[in-house]
Amino acid sequence: MSKFEQGDFSSLCLKNGISLHFHQTSIYKSTTVDIFIRELLQPKRNTRMALLGRLLERGTQRWPDMQSMNRCVDEMYGASYAVDVEQVGDQQLIHLSFEVIDDCFLPADEDLLKRAFDFLQQILYHPVREGKGIRSDFLKQEKKALKLRQDSIFSDKMAYAHRSCVAAMCRNEPFGLSNLGEYRDFRGINCINLLGFHRKILAHNPIDVFISGRTAPERLLDLCSDLFTGGRQPYVNARRIPAQKRVESPREVSEFQGISQGKLVLGYRTQIDIVDPNFPALVLFNALFGGDAHSRLFRFIREEEGLCYFIESQLEPLCGLLFLNAGIEKDDYSEVNHKIGVQLDKMRMWVGAGELERVRSLMVKRLVALQDDREGLVRFYLHARIADLELSRDEFRRRLEAVRCEDISRVARKVELDTTFFVY
Repeated sequence: MSKFEQGDFSSLCLKNGISLHFHQTSIYKSTTVDIFIRELLQPKRNTRMALLGRLLERGTQRWPDMQSMNRCVDEMYGASYAVDVEQVGDQQLIHLSFEVIDDCFLPADEDLLKRAFDFLQQILYHPVREGKGIRSDFLKQEKKALKLRQDSIFSDKMAYAHRSCVAAMCRNEPFGLSNLGEYRDFRGINCINLLGFHRKILAHNPIDVFISGRTAPERLLDLCSDLFTGGRQPYVNARRIPAQKRVESPREVSEFQGISQGKLVLGYRTQIDIVDPNFPALVLFNALFGGDAHSRLFRFIREEEGLCYFIESQLEPLCGLLFLNAGIEKDDYSEVNHKIGVQLDKMRMWVGAGELERVRSLMVKRLVALQDDREGLVRFYLHARIADLELSRDEFRRRLEAVRCEDISRVARKVELDTTFFVY
C-alpha cells in the first residue's frame, strides 16, 4: 500500500443511490461524518434546496428548536453539527457535517457515535413539523434570512463580480444558477410542498456519506444501514453537462458603482473537465498561469508591472471553466486585459521545463498534504464521485508526473475567453 493509498477513502454502495466512503485513521481523536445530498442545479428547485438546508438546522420532532438541538449536541462531549448548501460544479448539495470525539477516549459504556447517528437520523427523517408541513414560523424566518444572505453578496464586491460573471457567462447552463436560490421563487414555496420536496430528495437523490476516524468499517456499515431507514426508489442520477462549448465571440460587461478598487473577473472555457485525459495538464497550466504566488500573472502583472492589487486564477474542474479574479484601478482596465492576453499567448507557444517542474512539485506536495487534511481529502474524492470517476491520489500523481511542457501549451491553446466582467 503506497503512501497515497494509505488512509484514503474506501467506498461501497449501501442501497440504491446511497454510498458510504470510509477513511480509517488514527491521526485524529474525533470522528467526522459528512453527508452530501446532491442534484443538478435547476431553476426553482435550487431555491427549495437552499431553504431546506437552512431548515434542517432549526429542529426535529424530538428536539423542536435550535436550543434543544444545541443542548443535545453539547451533551455529546462538545460535539459539533452544521448544515450548509453548497455548489460543486453544476451540482447543488445539502451538506450535513457532524464531528464527535472517538469512543476509545470515553468511558466504556459510552457509545457516542451511535448517538451521533441517531441525531442525524432525526435531522434527516423527522424535521420539526406543523400539521402536514414544515413549521410556518420557521419557514417565514428562513425565507427572510436567505433573502438577506442573497443580498449580502452585493456588499462583497469581489464575490459580486464573480457571481455576475458566472451569471452572464452561463446564462442557460446549470452552473449559472445560484446555490442560494432566487427570492422570486419564495412565493411558490409553502410548508406543505417543501416537506414533500424533502421526502422526495431523500427517496430519489444521490447521497454520499464520508466518514473519517478510528471506527472499524464493519461498525460504520451497520450504523449507516440503520441511518437510512426510508424507502429508496430508483434514484435520478445528478447528470453532468459536457464541458465542451465553443466561444462564438467574447463579451464584455461593466458596471459602475463608484467603488475605490475595481474588481475584474475573466471567465474562460477550457474544453477540459476532470474526466478528460488532459485534465492533469490543465491543473498545471492553471498553477503556472495564475493559480500560485509564483505564477506568471502574479510575477509579471502584479510584481513587475504593479498593475493590480491582487490577481489569481481558479479552475472549476467539473464544468471545464477557469476564472481569473483581480483587483485593479479602473484606468488600468485595458492594459491589464492586454497583459493577461499576452501571458496566455506566451503559454500557448512555450513553457519552460524549470517552471513546469516547480509547479509539478508543488501540486504533488499538496496531494501528499491531503493525508492530514480531512476536509481537503473529502473534497478530492467528492469531485471524483460526482464525476463518476475512479481516481486515487496515487493515480493522479502519476498523471501529473507524465505531463510535458508541450502538453501545457496544447491545453493553453484550448482556453478561450468567454466573458469579462468589471465593476468599478
